[in-house]
Amino acid sequence: MFPPQFLVVDRIWTGADVTSKKRLLQMLAELLAEGDAALTKEAIFERLTERERLGSTGLGHGIALPHSRMAEVPEARCAFMQLRQGITTTPSTIARWIWLLLCSSRRMPMRPTSSFSLPLRRCSAMRGCATSCEPPGRPRRS
Repeated sequence: MFPPQFLVVDRIWTGADVTSKKRLLQMLAELLAEGDAALTKEAIFERLTERERLGSTGLGHGIALPHSRMAEVPEARCAFMQLRQGITTTPSTIARWIWLLLCSSRRMPMRPTSSFSLPLRRCSAMRGCATSCEPPGRPRRS
């Protein structure tokens, strides 16, 4: 269902210090653009910002799934960020587990978003962790 390089270790960041939604989207864009000459962090950030203007991608229970489509993306890809402190995604929602999903606008519809988000919404372990888990920490990426 998902391509082999959908989520790789280099696109996982735990214990991130993020204080705003804008900075979160910038950092996630950097994770996805890293090592890919066809993508720029600025282009990814712009697309994510456009999508967020349509409505929040917070799913509740501490989870958010920002997503977008880009013609430059040959296959769907994902990045994950666990935050030290949650950030506000809507006036009533705080997220600490952020899954960024980027799909090709040429090859597939956004169906991976629903395929990906449904298990996250139903995961009782995530609901329990939303208020109780402390992130393990990871040195800040440079």
